[in-house]
Amino acid sequence: TPSNSSAASDVYKRQVLISLMKSGLKVGFDTVGRGSTYQIAVPYSHEEYEVTSFFNLFSSAISDWPTSFEWDFPYVFPNDKERRKVAELVSGYKNLVCLFPGASISQRRWPSKNWAKVASFLHKNGFQPLLIGAGAEDHICRDISRKAKHCTLNFCGFLSLTETVALFEKSKLLISTDSGILHLAVICNTPTVSLFGPGIAAKWAPRGNVHVVINKSFTCSPCTKFGETPPCPINARCIKQIEVAEVEKAVLKLLNQ
Repeated sequence: TPSNSSAASDVYKRQVLISLMKSGLKVGFDTVGRGSTYQIAVPYSHEEYEVTSFFNLFSSAISDWPTSFEWDFPYVFPNDKERRKVAELVSGYKNLVCLFPGASISQRRWPSKNWAKVASFLHKNGFQPLLIGAGAEDHICRDISRKAKHCTLNFCGFLSLTETVALFEKSKLLISTDSGILHLAVICNTPTVSLFGPGIAAKWAPRGNVHVVINKSFTCSPCTKFGETPPCPINARCIKQIEVAEVEKAVLKLLNQ
């Protein structure tokens, strides 16, 4: 929940947006045979950054739409109660680095032993590793905690999305798979190191000098199309062959900036 002034500003922006939309116009992406149902069918490419795709979509439907996209942080507003909860949970810890090892499908998951090595590396270099995720990631996070050589905080299942945002406000960095949590960190302006395998990095990977994307770019990847990932005959080597040293190097690059 934003502050009163922020809330008023958001209401004003929505009113302006609605007033600028062309009445009665049906606009959508020209994908999988849907183009004929729209008055304006906007081209869609798997190789185009998703932010750009939607920016182009809105430009077709809204008068006086800007000619270029610029981020305007923040986009999510934790309330005071959520911030207090997170502050109490991390009290006494500093230099927090969040790790999100989950993913919607197994082909996007990096091995637990690798996450544990990165967690130990962070601790050795003066940073506090902190695992996050929902209930579905609990067994993964517990496994990583057992394998890590040093103290790794495990907040898996403890935080809502907006409480996670409050945690990002106190964190130096997020290390993540190709996931929704990764995108949440991006709109919070939190630096990220992201691990891409079967997903389309050209479309979904964060952009900018506070984000490092690790992608082996094998000839068989990306293989995901329209949210569907086929069974992998080579045991998802595109994600599993990402080396711990690559991730550690990317982490230090961002933390030293």
